[in-house]
Amino acid sequence: MAFVFYSTINKNCKPPFKPTATNTSQLLQLKIKQMKQLILALCLVGFGYATQAQTTSTPSTPTTEKKKKANLAKALNLDEAQKKTMATIRKNGKAQADSIKNNLALTEAQKKAELNKMKQAERKKVESILTTDQKAKFAELQPKKKHKKQ
Repeated sequence: MAFVFYSTINKNCKPPFKPTATNTSQLLQLKIKQMKQLILALCLVGFGYATQAQTTSTPSTPTTEKKKKANLAKALNLDEAQKKTMATIRKNGKAQADSIKNNLALTEAQKKAELNKMKQAERKKVESILTTDQKAKFAELQPKKKHKKQ
């Protein structure tokens, strides 16, 4: 095949070698080597894309979490003391959530149930620092979040 291709392009030139039995086997070995290199390169590219796809799917980034907190603070018109207390509640809640998620003794269903209990307790703590007007506004904002998730 290589001889035919070479002779059609360079009609005036002699081929570099005559296709004998040993030269044909050399051609075959060269083609096999090239195919292995091509397959290896394609696998490396494929694995690169696969790992990139796995690492780029983060549901919430720290900047969006900060924006949500800032929007909630604005919507509820929190004062500085309430903002500090809210930050402490969230910090403790995050630590509890991480410990629940990393607990190997619990099943996934148990982890989910524990996380729901923890979130409800955290919500009650948040509501305890709010005024009556802020509680009403907070209650208005909560169902909106549930509809967005569905």
